[in-house]
Amino acid sequence: MLPLPSFSSRLAGIALVLPALLVVALCFIAPLGLSVGVAFVSEQGIGGANFVTALTLYTPDILFTLLIVGVSTLLIGLFYVLIGGYLTLGENPRWVALLRWVYRWPLFIPFIVTGQILRTFLAKNGWLNGGIGYGGHRRYRQRKQLA
Repeated sequence: MLPLPSFSSRLAGIALVLPALLVVALCFIAPLGLSVGVAFVSEQGIGGANFVTALTLYTPDILFTLLIVGVSTLLIGLFYVLIGGYLTLGENPRWVALLRWVYRWPLFIPFIVTGQILRTFLAKNGWLNGGIGYGGHRRYRQRKQLA
């Protein structure tokens, strides 16, 4: 029969886990709860006005994301079918070994991440224009003053 842990060892276990639980609660659970609560409160009172505003402002970004996800999913599916077919029917051992290695890559993440990064980098008020303006490029400042 296994001995039961004593009360002091249980307290030691709780004491070891408690700091991590407090960090999770304070850094993740509490802000999430506050965000959800505040999301339904607007200048008009309690309701969904904030969601209507968010949808009107971010509908192009949402549609862009859905388009990128759809196209990348189709391309990756086609790519994986082709790789799987060659892995099954391929005759060249070097190509089969290489494709087995490539087959394990998570390929859909770069499409989405790259699309969103380029969108924020090249946007009208994106990182590129902000960096040029912050760097003090003469032509950029002149255009800003004329606009």
